[in-house]
Amino acid sequence: LIRCRLPSGRIVDVAMIRMMKRSNWRPRNRWDGCFVFDEQHETSFLLIDWIVRGALLCPVRPAPASYPRLHFLVDVVDGDMFLR
Repeated sequence: LIRCRLPSGRIVDVAMIRMMKRSNWRPRNRWDGCFVFDEQHETSFLLIDWIVRGALLCPVRPAPASYPRLHFLVDVVDGDMFLR
């Protein structure tokens, strides 16, 4: 997170993010609800005020050589986890 003070005096909070794209790769032991995402290389900035909901992602380890930036979607957390 980055806090920025604009020339107008307004303070805005900004997050540096990397977008995720649904991956074609699948693990050998696939399970119901298994979602795999590939982390994109580009970095973007997003105003915190625009964030509605977050997601918890876990890196795939060991990562396949052809897909080094894979992440699993973790769907077994409380809905209010990010508020704690």
